[in-house]
Amino acid sequence: KTADAGTEVAQSGTPGTGGGGGGGSTAQNYYAGGDGGSGIVIVRYPIQGDGSAMPAPAIGLTSASYDPEAEDGKEVSVVYRLAWAGRDYQLADAGVVWGYSAAALNNTNWLAEGVIGTGSGTVAAPNVSRTVYLRAIARNGAGEVGTSVELFTFKPSNPDAPEATLSDPTTVGYTEAAFAVDVTSLGTGAASASVAVEIGTDEDFAGTILSFAADESITAAGTTAVSATGLAHGTTYYARAVVENNLGEVMMTDTVQFRSATPGAPVATGETGETGVSTLAATVTVASLGVGATSATVRLEASLTADFATAVASEAAAATANTPQTLTVAGLSSGTEYYLRAVVVNNWGREAVVSLGTATTEAAPPTAPVFLVW
Repeated sequence: KTADAGTEVAQSGTPGTGGGGGGGSTAQNYYAGGDGGSGIVIVRYPIQGDGSAMPAPAIGLTSASYDPEAEDGKEVSVVYRLAWAGRDYQLADAGVVWGYSAAALNNTNWLAEGVIGTGSGTVAAPNVSRTVYLRAIARNGAGEVGTSVELFTFKPSNPDAPEATLSDPTTVGYTEAAFAVDVTSLGTGAASASVAVEIGTDEDFAGTILSFAADESITAAGTTAVSATGLAHGTTYYARAVVENNLGEVMMTDTVQFRSATPGAPVATGETGETGVSTLAATVTVASLGVGATSATVRLEASLTADFATAVASEAAAATANTPQTLTVAGLSSGTEYYLRAVVVNNWGREAVVSLGTATTEAAPPTAPVFLVW
């Protein structure tokens, strides 16, 4: 079936007849046909600048199913379709790639030698009690890898492991958060379990992980409170609960996302004041230290340029809310115009910069003449 430029329509032979469909191409797309026995196949490949097709394999995940009662244990059965090996390459392997986040599929199981067309296989499911994400994957002889757009998710069951869920934090502050972990089962034969919440700054928990344990182990199902401290304000975090019973069985809950509270910035106004030969002054009034702030400092800065790339600053003074404060910056050149600004910084590091325009120091007094008497 002819494909017009810019469309994604390509068809194999008539479904079920066994007659294969031919591939086709346009100035913008490459279309691979399929065997009629597999029905209609639609595949679209971007064309590179030199007009050749992409080098990576193309694979689709046709179907997947999780069987917790399989003869050889928990397993996942997949059916995939390989449509393209990659430019000038032969397929080497096909399989699945999986992990505990759609963005971090870190485990690969190669199932069979890659052959254009439909393939299938089974892979042992991890013995964990948390959601697993899976895609089909293909690799050619040049090492180029392609994965399926289709994503399969499932949650294995392990009767020996604890069961628990983690909801959004019950409270979130500037540097702390509180969680409630709902443990519905300690696991078969278990008498107790420890409960903790792990927190990271990425959903894959690839970076630094902060761990906060409950005050004591639990001996029965129920809700357990866990508090996290030492967080950075205004930061997005990812949290998961980890429950381990006295038999050594561990489960991790799905991840929840939250953001610590952001403290407010100070609010201030100001105006220029007295001038001297080497000094400039200004009066600054801090109307607010900022939401959540308990203290702040204020300083006056003078610069020869509007970008304050190089500046001379006054000593920082403790800010007093709603009270005019006079600040003086010294060590300036006489008869020179300066840009002035006030900078208020609160205890959270949030700052307010108040532009005060320009001011000119006074000219230096003339030097008195010196008379020499011989």
